[in-house]
Amino acid sequence: MKISYRILLINFVIVVIIVGSSAFAFYSIMYNLLNSQQSKYLLNSANDFVYFYNEYLQETEYDFLYLVKDDVHPNIDAEMLKDRNIDFILQVVNDSTKMLASVSFVEPVDIKSQLFTLDEFNRDNPYAIIKGYRHLDGTYYYFGRILNQAELTGLAKKIGAEIAFIWQTTPVVVSNESINNIYTYDIKSAFNHLSQRHNFALYSQGTEHNDLLATIFKPTEYPPTSVNFEFIIFTVLKEATELRTNLKYLLILIGFSGVVLSLILTYLFTDRFRRQITQLSNATENIRHGNFTNKISVKSNDELGHLAKAFNIMVEELDKNQKSKQEYSEFITLINKNPTLQEISDEALKKIIKTCKFTVGAIFMVDGEDAKIISTHGLKATSSSQEELELLKPIIKNKEPMEITSAEDLPVVSNGLLSFNLKYLLIQPILYNNKVVAVLELGGVENPSTESKEYLNKILEQLAIGLTNAVAFVQLENFVSELKNLNDEFQKQNDHIRKQNETLVELHQKLKEKAGELEAQKQRAEEATKLKSQFLASMSHELRTPMNSILGLTELVLEQGGVTGKDYERISVVLKSGHRLMNLINDILDLSKIEAGKMELREEDVLIEEIIMEAETSISPLVINKAINFRVIYNAEPKLIIRTDRGKVIQVLINLMANAIKFTDKGNVVLNISQPKTTELQFEVIDTGVGISAEHQKVIFEEFRQVDGTSTKKYGGTGLGLAICKKIANLLNGSLEVESVPGSGSTFIFKIPLVKIGVKAAPIIEKEEKTGTVTEQPVLIVEEDNEIRFMMEQYLSSLGYETVFYNPEADIVYTVKKKNPIAIVVDLNMKKKDVWSIIKSVKDNSETSNIQLILVNIKNDENKGYGVDVFDYYIKPAGNNLISTIKRLSASIGKPIKNIVIIEDDLSENDTLTSLLASDDAAIQFINTGKPVITQLL
Repeated sequence: MKISYRILLINFVIVVIIVGSSAFAFYSIMYNLLNSQQSKYLLNSANDFVYFYNEYLQETEYDFLYLVKDDVHPNIDAEMLKDRNIDFILQVVNDSTKMLASVSFVEPVDIKSQLFTLDEFNRDNPYAIIKGYRHLDGTYYYFGRILNQAELTGLAKKIGAEIAFIWQTTPVVVSNESINNIYTYDIKSAFNHLSQRHNFALYSQGTEHNDLLATIFKPTEYPPTSVNFEFIIFTVLKEATELRTNLKYLLILIGFSGVVLSLILTYLFTDRFRRQITQLSNATENIRHGNFTNKISVKSNDELGHLAKAFNIMVEELDKNQKSKQEYSEFITLINKNPTLQEISDEALKKIIKTCKFTVGAIFMVDGEDAKIISTHGLKATSSSQEELELLKPIIKNKEPMEITSAEDLPVVSNGLLSFNLKYLLIQPILYNNKVVAVLELGGVENPSTESKEYLNKILEQLAIGLTNAVAFVQLENFVSELKNLNDEFQKQNDHIRKQNETLVELHQKLKEKAGELEAQKQRAEEATKLKSQFLASMSHELRTPMNSILGLTELVLEQGGVTGKDYERISVVLKSGHRLMNLINDILDLSKIEAGKMELREEDVLIEEIIMEAETSISPLVINKAINFRVIYNAEPKLIIRTDRGKVIQVLINLMANAIKFTDKGNVVLNISQPKTTELQFEVIDTGVGISAEHQKVIFEEFRQVDGTSTKKYGGTGLGLAICKKIANLLNGSLEVESVPGSGSTFIFKIPLVKIGVKAAPIIEKEEKTGTVTEQPVLIVEEDNEIRFMMEQYLSSLGYETVFYNPEADIVYTVKKKNPIAIVVDLNMKKKDVWSIIKSVKDNSETSNIQLILVNIKNDENKGYGVDVFDYYIKPAGNNLISTIKRLSASIGKPIKNIVIIEDDLSENDTLTSLLASDDAAIQFINTGKPVITQLL
């Protein structure tokens, strides 16, 4: 926006503000005056309303009292109310329920039923003004009038103001409704503002039509209902609206006149000022387009005149700077256009001499302390003289320019045609990265101007860059040539590498395909292994079931002694072969479980002596028919209690000792137990047998590997025993190694971690009591395999035990109660019946829960017996294990209790338990659980 327009706009705004402020002040004064006067009138009207309203209520009350006189009120009807100031009379017919009945009423009273409550009446007649009265005879009446628009308009005329009836916070009746309906919203706003204030508080609000002034009246005696009502007394200030309208037109007239007058005066008195500003604006626009020759005329000696002078000086400076920038730009363009060193030096020297008005000049390139002339202007092109080089050395060393202005010290210069005396000589070092790369020598017949010196100082840096780049360009050309040669060589190598890479890609693809094939083979192998494990488990079950029957019945036949001679030998061979076959099945199953990672450890606290005795008992029959000496050497405490998997350790020891006996025809077999470390227990099985070569020692722990074919034929075996022992040793976090010399025997070293629990004390020798005769109670067998049932029956019958079999169709609890067995033998591998539901039914019944359970499993999974109250648990075949268990059970029945051990950490319970368990035949011992229990028991 132009400044002249701004001046006019400022004047316009000032006039508008002044006129508007004056009008607002005048309006405020007049409005407040009118509002104050009207407020007084409104308060007077409100007081009049209170008077007439009370008079209105008194008339109603007088008429009611007249009607309820003793001789009149029983016969009140609607006709009697028509000429009275009363619209309804109601009678309370039941004081407890507050039910009402109408005595008499006239329109517009609305009564819908014979009996009703006061709240129901008020809901149907919302504009009713109700009063109460109790007659001398005790009857209570409600009477009143229905307030309508006509009556409200009559009151409004009497008080000289308008009235609004507010029912439940809403204006429902307004006096002069046809006129005042447009103020309904404003009346509602006035009520919202005044409802929380006292009577006769004032409210004023300007509206679109007129200004509203209102006050409130809240009757002090509300009707005996939950509904309240108030009155808004208001008046409309038409004078305020007219005042605003007149002020609006007056403001427009005065404002328009003031604006026009101010614009005319401003235009006349600012003409010269605006012209001077216009000249400055035009000159500035010319400068923006690059014209620095346009100056403005000074027409006054005031601030604008001084501004014009300063502007002209600024234009001159801008013109000089523009020319300097142009020369600098041309010099940079010149440097960048010529790439070679000779071209840059020649063109740069020519430009410097022309711009700075020098006469002669030269450029020297510096290399170390030497300088070589590469370009001259106005001089003969000659090589540098020794004197000239000596003059340049201190300049190169000090990196400072030299000026000579004395004519006596300067030589006469000749260019071949003319000779002249120099009056000024400048020798300027050219620096790049604080290193002198060249020297510029300039001479003239007069001193250079200040602008020339400034120009020279400005271009020195660019000249240094240009000369350095030119030298670098030469070096770059040499590098490019060398790189081209190297690139050719690299290209040849790249071709060779590319061919090799293609070969590698092909090999990678083949390897990827092979990897896919191997992955498929791996999956097939894993699937085959899984199927193999499933097959072995199934086959072992199918084989072990009949084998258990064969072994059990064979042992029973041999033990009864009814077989002699050749038949005894034949049955013995059958028994031995059966045991060998059962061992083979067990080995295959163990190997399958190890390969599948499903073999689990069951750690328990056990005596070392018990482990050795059990293993020794198992292999003792093998020594009988051989001329060898077997002995056990204890180099460790035999009474030491350790924590390990008893079954796994015994299995390894039996296998190692059986092998030693098998491969030893004469000499000794020794089991040495030692403790080489505090955390390690070692078993050494030493024999004087055939021995094992170093070559075969590497493979004997592999599956199905034996020393040679001859061994297999002579000694038998499958090659699984040592492999399983090795894997079990690893599973126990132990080790199994062998040391052997062919012909001298072998030593197998089996080590396991030593976890000490304690040492067992020497047992107290007591007189063994006789167990008596075999009990008359039967043994209940829960078994679905007929062969196993027959075998168990034969074993138990041979010892005088009666056997009964559980019928799967019958209830187990009923069977147990009826037979009252000494024990229940349960096969965990039944398929047609849920074994665990049978066990649970027996243990959950209070009459059968004390009967002992003996669990039989075909798999070596002792975890199956955990969590159940059982007497014993063993693995098939049943045979001797079942007999031993039944004998122990029979011996324990009726045997008196001699020792009672109570484990309790609450000492306060000791006396109570002692009194409950006290006996002359039993000793009571308490153990504090704060200490290791096993240590206190030992």
